Amino acid sequence: MSQCPENLVKQINIVSLNTKSTLDAVGTKPDDVVIARIYMISLTPKRLEEVIPLFLGTFEGGSPLCNWVLV
Repeated sequence: MSQCPENLVKQINIVSLNTKSTLDAVGTKPDDVVIARIYMISLTPKRLEEVIPLFLGTFEGGSPLCNWVLV
């Protein structure tokens, strides 16, 4: 197993790729998602500002309800 990159942007890019691959595997599209729950360590306003636009880009114009959970 490869290690997770320390860079938050690189991490969210991996999450986006995995999300799209999973949706493709079940025959649906990113804009079909209605709810997304995201677990983050050390959740801060600054980190949210950094990842929210990138993460929402995963859904290609869709706007799922996002539930951010501090772990």
